[in-house]
Amino acid sequence: MESAHIRSSLCGGETSFLRGFRGLDAVAPDLPLVLRGVELKALHGIHFHDAMMVAAAERAEAAEFWSEDLNPGQRYAGILVRNPFRGD
Repeated sequence: MESAHIRSSLCGGETSFLRGFRGLDAVAPDLPLVLRGVELKALHGIHFHDAMMVAAAERAEAAEFWSEDLNPGQRYAGILVRNPFRGD
């Protein structure tokens, strides 16, 4: 009984959280995106998972990318990085 209540609480919270993402497009990973990620990793010397996110942002034609891991103010693939916790 207790676990059902916990599951219900978690699912309700997750559903509310996810509503904020309605209207946003998702970028599905595919081979060209992975290859672009590898290219960006080599070009900028960043971690692969960061390079994949930059590649996805590039495909989505984003003007800026929020990250606390990449250098704020720097451009990767023409996309400006901003740190949402620093107010850059």
